[in-house]
Amino acid sequence: KSADNLLAGIAASKTRGLGRLLNALSIPHLGESTGRALADECGSIDALLQAKDAAELEQKYKLGPVVSRDVFEWFADPQNRA
Repeated sequence: KSADNLLAGIAASKTRGLGRLLNALSIPHLGESTGRALADECGSIDALLQAKDAAELEQKYKLGPVVSRDVFEWFADPQNRA
């Protein structure tokens, strides 16, 4: 029974979307609504990983300077990419 619940939970998690994932990563200053908006704008996590700097995130995805810096630093940290 617990294995079935685990498999069902994994399957359900695949449909929750990038906005929920970004929120779950606990990136400083990136709340639920900003995470959803960012997910809608960027479309994939790869787009965030490929950003050259925080200024690119700020311009491309209409983020404020604090949020763009925190998002960029979070994805630039090698521990968060492992």
